[in-house]
Amino acid sequence: MNIKIALILVVLMALVVLPHELRPASAHVVKNFGDVTIKVALATEPPLLGDTNAIQIFVSQGTGNNTQPLADTALDNADVSLKYGGVTKAASFIPSDDTPGEYGYTFIPSNLGSYFVLIKGTVGGQAVDASFPLDEVEAKDKYLFPQSSVQGVATSGGSDTVGPKVNEIINQISRDINDVKASTNQTANVVLEAQKSYQDLKNTTDALFIVSGIGIGVGVAGITIAVFAINRSKHSQ
Repeated sequence: MNIKIALILVVLMALVVLPHELRPASAHVVKNFGDVTIKVALATEPPLLGDTNAIQIFVSQGTGNNTQPLADTALDNADVSLKYGGVTKAASFIPSDDTPGEYGYTFIPSNLGSYFVLIKGTVGGQAVDASFPLDEVEAKDKYLFPQSSVQGVATSGGSDTVGPKVNEIINQISRDINDVKASTNQTANVVLEAQKSYQDLKNTTDALFIVSGIGIGVGVAGITIAVFAINRSKHSQ
């Protein structure tokens, strides 16, 4: 009886401890487009602020047991970019030399929060226009061991470190600024278009004015010549 109880306790402990100790190699998002499957993942989880990481895109085609990786050229007719807040950046994904159907892009997250991979175009003959969320970028503080003296002061009150909270506030402000910049750029484009339309209209008006001036000048010259001819005719008589 004691042995059975001990075994039950060991199993229960394993069920409680293992989920916290073991973590999948990478979280991923899978989306299907017709017979094309696209999976997006991060090479290292969790993604940490300022650490080099890699985004992986896996592309395959087919259904059931007939699924085959689309190697080397699957993303040739698609635009892939990264998005953070209101900022986007074009990303060139490189085919893997080791894994068919895998494409990689190395990046260093400079802000905390959510990043997205945007894919738009044609992949394996299928139209794709989708957004793939990545795991949120985290601060390194809770993973540091041992804690530095500065962080020790920050945690002396028994609460979580102040550093990550300050970083999150700063990065939220940064995201808001990026959104404002994006809106400002759109407004500037509208103003530029309005200025261009005004300039085109002005050029057209100037041209019409010149043509009208020439027409009036020709008319006046014609009248002058006619009057001169009439007077000359009268004198001749």
